[in-house]
Amino acid sequence: MSENKNKKFSIGKLLIAILVILLVVLLCMSLFKKDDSSNNDPVTRDFFTDYYNSLSSGYSGNWKLGTNVGVLNDKVASNVKAKRTQILGSNKDIITIMVYMCGSDLESKNAMGVYDLQEMAAANLSDNINLIVYTGGTTKWHTNAISTQVTQIYRVHKGGIEQLVSNAGTGSMVDPSTLTSFIEWCADNYEANRYELIMWDHGSGSVGGYGYDEKYPKLGSMSLAQMDKALTDADVAFDFVAFDACLMGNLETGLMLAEHADYLIGSEEAEPGIGWYYTDWLNALSKNTSMPTIEIGKAIADSFVAQCGKQTPGQSATL
Repeated sequence: MSENKNKKFSIGKLLIAILVILLVVLLCMSLFKKDDSSNNDPVTRDFFTDYYNSLSSGYSGNWKLGTNVGVLNDKVASNVKAKRTQILGSNKDIITIMVYMCGSDLESKNAMGVYDLQEMAAANLSDNINLIVYTGGTTKWHTNAISTQVTQIYRVHKGGIEQLVSNAGTGSMVDPSTLTSFIEWCADNYEANRYELIMWDHGSGSVGGYGYDEKYPKLGSMSLAQMDKALTDADVAFDFVAFDACLMGNLETGLMLAEHADYLIGSEEAEPGIGWYYTDWLNALSKNTSMPTIEIGKAIADSFVAQCGKQTPGQSATL
């Protein structure tokens, strides 16, 4: 008798549970059911129509959907502050590109730094472009030309790399003073009217910051505040500061860089491990060192996305 009662009790609980679930589902359906009458509400309709039109006349509407390569919107707000970099025009501009290459495990495990150096060397660089690379931050370089013991400075030149400083010290590359010293050295030794800075390594966004030095793992990353100090101490006005790194295309990074550069180039999402493709945009810039900065940015973004599509088709790419 007690067994039958227990069975009835169990069946009763199950039926109650099923009824409760059905009631919850019906309630949710009623709450989220599309109300077609809202489409006839002139306030609602006009609000979304105006909002859509505002997007269509701004950034979103100027990109041709269907591929990742778009039509550049080159409009500039009328109240934007004056640019720090004055472009001379007629291919007369001298450009110094500073690449801060903290190799980390990207290099020690996968040779990503060396691959990018090869892409840089493959470009037919103009004599008006000084491409200077600071190396360090990894336990292994996949080339005997670069030291794993000390940081060094190289110039990408004539299809290869030319050593400029054999020993730039043993400091961590996430130490802001190391970045400051590199920028100052480049500005002193390769004076130009256009300065560009590329931060190469891992990125962890506005909270985590930039970089991971494999030789100093306990130091973590360089925060945005530390980067701000490094750039302030170096006191060089940049045409653009860019990140060949994940997650650095965000508002906080842009606000920090507003006092140091005219443009920020960065990815809002994670970058595939191959990073930027350097050959094509360096070739384009070499043909015209007076190229507008937004055109440089477009060339970098387009070549990056296109190359990722070929080498890492299963991964998304944003820049």
